[in-house]
Amino acid sequence: MSDEATTTVVEPHGATNLPYAAEQLRTERLLLRPLNTGDLEDVHAYQKLKDVVRYLYWEVHDHDESAEHLRKRIAMNRLAENGDGIVFAVELAETEGGGPGG
Repeated sequence: MSDEATTTVVEPHGATNLPYAAEQLRTERLLLRPLNTGDLEDVHAYQKLKDVVRYLYWEVHDHDESAEHLRKRIAMNRLAENGDGIVFAVELAETEGGGPGG
């Protein structure tokens, strides 16, 4: 296997080429993708842990708070105006063995 990462080719989006919508990006080891509603259980799994959120800007979330947090982050998928942002989920890329890590 090559050490070179494979990525989706995306032309530069200068200020004149906005808006820019989130696109999936893949390297040999990682998949960066827009968040979706199927991410709720994973998001809640870390947002409910006191040892994790002590490093974040909020307190422990219950399931409903995690759902609302995720809803807001899913909406952050496009750069068109000042203040816009894009939030990606990060996954280990699947390998020839059929799952993350082989």
